[in-house]
Amino acid sequence: MGKKIVSLCLGSALAFSSSVQALTDEEIESRFQKYEEKIEALEKELKRVKTESGSVVYEEDLGKQVARNEKRIDRLNEKVDAKDEDLRINGFLTAGVTMADDDLGTAYNIGDNPSFNADSKAGIQFDYQLGEKASATLQMVARARDADAWNLDVEWAYITYDITDDLAFRMGRMRFPFYMYSETLDVGYTYPWVRPPINVYTTVVTSFTGLDMSYQFRTGGWNHEITGLASAENSTDDTANPNFSTQDIYGLVYLANFNEWTLRAMGMRLGLEGSLTADTGVSAGAVTADSPGFPGTAVGSTVITQPVTITSSISDTLNYYSASGQYDDGTWLVIAEATQLGVQNGTIFGEGDSHYITGARRFGPSMPFLTYSHAYSTNEGDFPWLYNPMISGGTATSSKSRSVALGYRHDLTTQLALTAQWDHFYDIEGGGPFDYGGRGQPPSSDLGDSTNIYTVTLDAVF
Repeated sequence: MGKKIVSLCLGSALAFSSSVQALTDEEIESRFQKYEEKIEALEKELKRVKTESGSVVYEEDLGKQVARNEKRIDRLNEKVDAKDEDLRINGFLTAGVTMADDDLGTAYNIGDNPSFNADSKAGIQFDYQLGEKASATLQMVARARDADAWNLDVEWAYITYDITDDLAFRMGRMRFPFYMYSETLDVGYTYPWVRPPINVYTTVVTSFTGLDMSYQFRTGGWNHEITGLASAENSTDDTANPNFSTQDIYGLVYLANFNEWTLRAMGMRLGLEGSLTADTGVSAGAVTADSPGFPGTAVGSTVITQPVTITSSISDTLNYYSASGQYDDGTWLVIAEATQLGVQNGTIFGEGDSHYITGARRFGPSMPFLTYSHAYSTNEGDFPWLYNPMISGGTATSSKSRSVALGYRHDLTTQLALTAQWDHFYDIEGGGPFDYGGRGQPPSSDLGDSTNIYTVTLDAVF
């Protein structure tokens, strides 16, 4: 009887040990439970035999076998725990509803009917430790801003290697560090608004494939980080309009923090090559000497009444700069950010400045906030009307917009926040931030010098 039990125990242990690597976590847990039940049965058998026969030798052999099996289980548990520590999975989700007074041509595709797509998004991020010095990161984000179907994009896909404790580099697909919240641009839970201020956060491209290197150091009570980045070429979707690639990208980011204070500065150079196609039309009698794109047409002509398709080449160099600061003592929150876009040739994009400031006050889980923003062009491109056919006759005009946003955020849990926000845009000229929004979408023809956006979102991290 004793030999059969010992043989059963040994056989079970060997079979379990050899197959654990091919099992899922659920199957491993099930095996653990069954194995522990067998150990309990063996212990009961040991007590019974001890009582009936007083066999000391049998007791010692069975006791040693139980101890060895328990050690095997402990080692397997340690291996499973180690694998769990190597892989971290995090997710985020925003579910929102948005409506405006007008049809607005922003990248969020906000219109005068309630939309549950405009601000909604979901993402998941995988971080896997590749030894002590390296890790791999993959982030995928699904959105449905400009389509009924949700589209899945890979925003991050890079490998990090720590050269020293203070020096590290990353290579792969990463987020452009244009702004203070670029790293968490899609994670609505990390900032106070329903979305970052549209007057400032309006870049056409968000990610690049290349490398960056970061160096951290400390002076006094300040922590500093300097990051340099470079990339050769990144292409957009062939079906996109405008269709272009960013080339010869170089950038430098400086970040510093001290207690409640955070300071940040960024400078970047981007080369652009590509094309843009636009359909436009000129009503009878609207052609003037300043109307480009209609060679051979007499001034004051009344013969052009049909839309005309125009393709313009993009070949330019952009210099983009931003500076920002934040104060957060746990009760008061103040964020300020300013950007400047410089253009070498001005074939499509014009130069411009923008800035915002946000003030917020926490009352336990609640936080009301107020934001003011301002964006304006300092030098128009040669053909800004290709983005905004609504500009009369296609002539270049200035673009500007101011906005005031009033909002309220309430943390329902430590991982879920409810935010409501009202944005009032005024002093709008040339479409303001709604002329194309990086997607080639013109504003409604009846867009005046002001409009409003109303939004409610639920933001979760997990």
